[in-house]
Amino acid sequence: MNISQVYIASDHAGYEAKMQVKSILENMGVLVIDLGTDNAKK
Repeated sequence: MNISQVYIASDHAGYEAKMQVKSILENMGVLVIDLGTDNAKK
C-alpha cells in the first residue's frame, strides 16, 4: 500500500506532536493536509 496523502489535526495541546508527525510524513513524500489549529496557544 502506497499512501500519498493524509489528513491530520490536533487541538492546541497536541500542536507540537502534530508538527513533528507532519514533518516526518512530508520528508517521506506524503502530502499532508493539516486541518488542526495553527499554534500551541489556547
